[in-house]
Parts: sequence; C-alpha cells; structure tokens
Amino acid sequence: MTEEAKPSRLQRGLDAFYHARKAIITAIAYGSLRSYGLEVTMEDIRKESYAGSKHVDRKLDNAQDLDMLLDEAKEVLKSAQARRSLVMDKCKTLLTLGSLLLAVVGLLLPKSLAFGSAWMSILFFLAALAFLNVVILLAVSMGVGTETRISIDQADVDLMGDDRKRNFINLYLQCETATENRTDYLVDIYKAARFYFLSAFTVVVLLFAVNFFLRSPEDETKAVLQRLRGDQVFIESIRGQRGYKGDRGDKGDKGERGDKGERGEKGDKGERGEKGTP
Repeated sequence: MTEEAKPSRLQRGLDAFYHARKAIITAIAYGSLRSYGLEVTMEDIRKESYAGSKHVDRKLDNAQDLDMLLDEAKEVLKSAQARRSLVMDKCKTLLTLGSLLLAVVGLLLPKSLAFGSAWMSILFFLAALAFLNVVILLAVSMGVGTETRISIDQADVDLMGDDRKRNFINLYLQCETATENRTDYLVDIYKAARFYFLSAFTVVVLLFAVNFFLRSPEDETKAVLQRLRGDQVFIESIRGQRGYKGDRGDKGDKGERGDKGERGEKGDKGERGEKGTP
C-alpha cells in the first residue's frame, strides 16, 4: 500500500490563496446584494444561483398530444436561454463602462488632493471603491457556473415511444427551471452593480461640478504656489547646489581722480546757545 503524496508547499500556498480569494469575493458579493436590499443567503452566493424554484415532474400519463408538449418544452427552454443571453449582454455592457470609468477615476485619483475639503476627497475615494465593486460583481458573474443540461443515458435509450417523450418533456422543463434560477441570480447581480455604478458616477459628477463652480483658477493657483513654497525639496531642486567659494581676485587698478564738485548751499543758522557761567 502506497501512501498518498502530500501536497508541496507551493501547492498548499496556492490552495490557501484560492480559498482566501473565494471567501473575500463571496463576502463582497453578499454585502453588496444585502446593502442593495436583496434577501440572499451565503449559499446562494456560493452556488451563484437561487434555489427558490424547484422542478417537479409532470404527470403525463393522461396527456393526449405528447409531441406538442415536447415541442412546447423545447421552446420554454429556448426562451429561458434567450433571457440568459440578454442578461449577460447587459452585464458585459455595464462591465465595459465600469472598467472604463474605473480607469478614468484611477487617473484622476491623485488629483483628488486638489479638492478644497477633506470630505470631497473621501467621497471621491468611496466612488472609486464603488466602481471597483461594480467590476468585481460583474466579473464574477461572467464565471462558469453549474448548469443543468440534457444527457441521454442508457436508461433513456431503453425507453419506448411515449415513455421516452414523457421523460424528455420533464428533462427539458428541469433544465428550464435550473436556467431560470441562475438567470434570476444574475439579474439581481446586474441590478446591484447598476445601482453602485450610477451612485458612483453621480458622486463623481457632483464633486467635479462643486469643485468647478466653487473654486476659481486663481484660488487653485494660489494653493499650488503655497504648497510649492513650503516644499523644501522642490526649492532645493530649483535653487541647485551651492557652489564653493572662489579665490580672491587681484586688486584692480586705481581709477582716475574725479572732477571737483560744486560748493553746496549755506546751511541755516543754528540757535544761539545759553550763556555760560563766569
């Protein structure tokens, strides 16, 4: 009997990183959906699907037209898949916009220090986190989740005539239920992501509007100059290094004697002093 090989240190580290990342992403998604006002559970977030609707096999023993029911079951599944595709397209569009605005906010984030108040900088930073949350939610929704699909087993092959049709009708309806459960979850993800996207976008626009109308260019120029004057590193870089004291130069030649100046005006007569003692 051979012992199972123990995972290497690298493998254990990668496994720990995967589980930690999964736990963080799950907590972010749960907090985001709950703060939006949705009643979800951690199990829903882990499975990336709701369990509200459950499939129940239809009793088709007394069905008159099984062919029509089979065609309808196929159409129901196609409709559920079309709804899924529509929701995924909306998620992709919002993900593109969120990623673009996150990049723009990332470029403008260092300039947030130019805001006149600390609360404006804090709100700008929170808006950047909201954009990041949008990207995380939508990127996770793009992952490959568990899907229910139709497979033909030997037991299905052995069925005859109407029994096979009844079986496939229930299989199509079961796939439709599972598809709709996951689509409903993705719809809530999209709603929450759109809420954070619009909130962050509104905050950013309002901050720049307030900063634009309340602060004049002269005030910004004065603020920049004041910060530069207090920056000793900047001043030293402009002034440059102080040079060494040079050698004393030779004594120059004596210049020519200048012309005699004009006589000045006579001054006022001073006051008479006190008489001295004999």
